[in-house]
Amino acid sequence: MNAHDSIHTGKAIANGVVFPIPFTSFYQLVLSHIGGKFALAKASSLTALDGFTLSVKDLASSQVDADSTYDAHYIAICDSTN
Repeated sequence: MNAHDSIHTGKAIANGVVFPIPFTSFYQLVLSHIGGKFALAKASSLTALDGFTLSVKDLASSQVDADSTYDAHYIAICDSTN
């Protein structure tokens, strides 16, 4: 990484996630749900530079964002030199 790179990491509840500092250009996003149940984490609205929309699907019940505790960890990386 160089001085122009930005990294945001965190844990977020399903729905809107806002970065502490908005990116200045496109970023790559990695999501991971860690918990007692296996669930899939998905991001949408990736055109915004200040955050994204997080959805978490419980594979046992097939429900999406049905529980207010559904969450995922994220790593967002941006190279502002591009």
